[in-house]
Amino acid sequence: MGTTTRLIWNNWMNSSAASVVASSEDVLAPAMNLVNRDRYVSFYTGYTTVSPMLINVDLGAPRAVDYLGIINFVNRYDPPTGTGPWPASWKVGYQTTPGFGAITFIGTSQSIQYQRGDFGFPISRITARYWQFYFTPNVSPGFSLGNLLIGNLGVDLGMVYSPGATETTQMNRIRTRSIGGQPTISQPGPSRRFLVLPFNAINAATLASLKSAIASPTFFYIDHTDKVQEVTLASDKFERTHRWNSPALYDATLELEVLP
Repeated sequence: MGTTTRLIWNNWMNSSAASVVASSEDVLAPAMNLVNRDRYVSFYTGYTTVSPMLINVDLGAPRAVDYLGIINFVNRYDPPTGTGPWPASWKVGYQTTPGFGAITFIGTSQSIQYQRGDFGFPISRITARYWQFYFTPNVSPGFSLGNLLIGNLGVDLGMVYSPGATETTQMNRIRTRSIGGQPTISQPGPSRRFLVLPFNAINAATLASLKSAIASPTFFYIDHTDKVQEVTLASDKFERTHRWNSPALYDATLELEVLP
């Protein structure tokens, strides 16, 4: 699809009507944790896993969907020996009639071997109630997920994006020196990443769409490569400048932090 800036804040997974059943789960971190919006409230597969690993989602009603993803995926295979870690790939399918016995899968399997983080892909809009996430092969001790993304694009800003976006990586490092003056540098955690997205001469409707997205504490940003990243406002503020009247035109800037 390849447009430049898209935002999702209406993830159907976070609806109170959604229900989730997994073919294997840890009783202390069940599949219904995936309905929780918080990416750090995770679902864990059972240590003794089954393959393929299936997660069936009933959204409670047919929903229009045009982006699918897995959020805060962490592979628990340790140590990574042989051809692992597992699973190696995932795919998503849907069903318009009740149940999960006649799933239609979308596109090809997505590789996730040796990876962790947020992953997703856009689709041509499909309206369906029943969705299945399919992971294979699945080997003990399995994996965890913070959320599933079954979303529809709330804001598609591909046509109004302005050049000049910046990305900043801030290393999470501690620097000390020994008595002799030698530097000691350690990195106790992941780096922080910040995005600055400028929008110049946008109209009132586009400005309203941006405000709708940032009203949520976290939302999803999809870049020009279709990569999904869960983000939050870096400084909890949104700046806009009124440039012109009749018609009303505005400049606005989104300052975002990518969630680890």
